[in-house]
Amino acid sequence: MDQDTILFLLDRYLKQEATEEDKAVLAQWIEAAGEEEQLLLLEDAWTTFEIREPMREDRMQAILTGILGERPLRKMPVYARGWFRWVAAACIGILLLGSYLLWQGFHRAVMPVAVSPQPLADIRPGGNKAILTLGNGSTIILDSAANGLLAEQGSARISKQGNGTLAYEAGKQSVAAGGVSYNTLTTPRGGQYEVTLPDGTRVWLNAASSLTYPTAFTGKNRKVTMTGEAYFEVAADQRQPFEVETGGLVVQVLGTHFNINAYTDETYVGTTLLEGSVRLRAGKASVVLHPGEQGLTENTTARGNQESISMATHVNLEQVMAWKNGLFYFNHADIQTVMRQLSRWYDVEVEYQGTLPSRDFRGKIQRDLQLSQVLKFLEQSDVHFTLNGKKLIVRP
Repeated sequence: MDQDTILFLLDRYLKQEATEEDKAVLAQWIEAAGEEEQLLLLEDAWTTFEIREPMREDRMQAILTGILGERPLRKMPVYARGWFRWVAAACIGILLLGSYLLWQGFHRAVMPVAVSPQPLADIRPGGNKAILTLGNGSTIILDSAANGLLAEQGSARISKQGNGTLAYEAGKQSVAAGGVSYNTLTTPRGGQYEVTLPDGTRVWLNAASSLTYPTAFTGKNRKVTMTGEAYFEVAADQRQPFEVETGGLVVQVLGTHFNINAYTDETYVGTTLLEGSVRLRAGKASVVLHPGEQGLTENTTARGNQESISMATHVNLEQVMAWKNGLFYFNHADIQTVMRQLSRWYDVEVEYQGTLPSRDFRGKIQRDLQLSQVLKFLEQSDVHFTLNGKKLIVRP
């Protein structure tokens, strides 16, 4: 039986969602599997389940006993009991930092990997930072601006609200009298921000992203352009469809929730639908997405013109939305993928030295940790780091 199936069933059991048929399959696996395989898969399932207490020997015994029912349980070997004492200590340390990272390499070992004893310099995590560029070219640094009315642009009043939010509302002037101008909201590396557009649409910008939009939506469509990554909750208006343009891709919606990842250093532009439906257009290609689906187009910056759209179904929406929910979520990610996300959020330049071992990173970690705390987790996978100012050196 493949390990992914066992991990899925163990996860259901820990969540108290397992059926009797699930338990029967798990019981067959326990009776057939070796003790080391039991140990490793249970540890994987336990950490993935995000339990806030460390896995102990007695807890493992209780899980196996609960699955087997009245069947006899083999005793855990001595080396495994010692290993679990180390896991408990490690988990306590991770909990004190307020997060954890699950990691898995191509070669797993019972003994812990040595971590560099030298303290790393530190960089604070990103936060609510953005610059608003008005239609006349003037700029407002939002993270240092006071809450309240910031400006009036055409027929719109622009206000900064608490918790990193910018809001547009109709002013006293009509659109005809006040006119329409275009504003751009830009987040730096290490920044994020939320804006409520004049029509009530809410947009969350990830780090190193931008959104350009009018101060009032006129005409047949509500059009905005973006770079980087953004999540949209579009206010419904069948008379005036909403359009997002990024590179050569156009996303057409009426009212829906979706995420677009269009960073120029990624190979593909990914549009993921959470609610409603959207139509993607790239060149002559056109597809309609349904909830849980993702459309992928080649990044125009890296590959040239977009001429086709590929589809992915059964997308991990939790992973796609992790950035908005304050998490990094790695699912079979290589070190380069991990570093691209860290470099944007902590505003560091990454340099690779030497031949790095192939590693497969899986798991979640909070985005409000100091950079040094994140790096200490990663160093458990035979990867080491040196931080010189804003340059992060990655080496074996």
